[in-house]
Parts: sequence; C-alpha cells; structure tokens
Amino acid sequence: MRRAQKLTITAEGRDKGKTFVITEMDAVSGDDWAMRCIFALANAGVPVIEAIRQAGMAGLAQLGPDIFAYAKYDEMKPLLDRLWDCVAFLKEEGHPPMVGKLRDSQVEESGTILWLKLAAFQLHTGFSWAGSPLTSAELSV
Repeated sequence: MRRAQKLTITAEGRDKGKTFVITEMDAVSGDDWAMRCIFALANAGVPVIEAIRQAGMAGLAQLGPDIFAYAKYDEMKPLLDRLWDCVAFLKEEGHPPMVGKLRDSQVEESGTILWLKLAAFQLHTGFSWAGSPLTSAELSV
C-alpha cells in the first residue's frame, strides 16, 4: 500500500485552509525518479558519492531538497513536475481528490506549489524540515 499524506495549508494567503493529498509514487517510478535526480546532479558537477548514488531515495534524503538548485533547469523541471503529479486537491472530506488541471486551478499562491513539491519530496525520502506552513496527517491510499 502506498503512503499518502493529507496536508492543509496554514500559511497566510489565498490558499490558507486548503487541503491537498500527496500520494507516494510506486516503487519502480520512485526509483527511476531518484536515479534521474542523482544523474542530473552528477552531470551538473555535483560530487555525488557512490554510496548516495547506490542508495536512491535514501541518498537524496541525505542531500535534502536543495538538490533542485544544483542541476540545470531543463533537467530538473521534469523531475519537479513528477513530484507535482503526486499532489491532488481535496475539495471535501469523503470525496475523491482532484488531480491535473482541476488541482492546478485550486492553487492561488506560487509558494504553495513549492511547499507541496517539497512535501512530496519529504514523503518519498523521509527528509523533514522545520517551519513548514503545512499541517499534515498520514493516510492510507
């Protein structure tokens, strides 16, 4: 069963109080995503040590979300987009979360998108950071 996390935005702004669900990628997709991140970093000249390269998602957790600033945008954008694909908008409890363009139309602050992508990174890697403008609860999907 894939892990999922329900997140409610608590930061001031137009998205405050909105709830989103982030669902973990399947194992094969997650491993591919992690390896693509590691190779993008290595190709950008970031010294990615062999132990991290072999650790996949766990290796990315050691590097943290700052990894997205080191590689070229053209290489990292599809990887960030894949994290965004893990996010769905929850309009009402008991109803299925909205994905795709329906979800996109619900986000009104660009900062919310960044936080949700970082939350997806956290769900997949176990990396955590303090001061998040989100509240969360683990779900089973």
